Amino acid sequence: NVTSITDNGTGDYTINFTSNMANTDYAVVGSGVKDAPSLHESTLVGVVTRAVGSVQIETFRALVTGGQAFFTGDRSYVTVAVFGEPA
Repeated sequence: NVTSITDNGTGDYTINFTSNMANTDYAVVGSGVKDAPSLHESTLVGVVTRAVGSVQIETFRALVTGGQAFFTGDRSYVTVAVFGEPA
């Protein structure tokens, strides 16, 4: 149900649906991977906005050494699954 993906900038993507969702009460789950991951780095995927025709997400690098810090960053691979009722 994806017609296109727009790269809005570093770690910022909009996934455009082929068929609209019935409403914005859908769930979004995502993950990301870096080609050469650090032992002290993981990836978070957050939802920025939900619309019936698209969802905007951001990917974050979570660094867990020397305290916890989160930085918006591109990942080598990003996967997203959307669960909801189609229109």
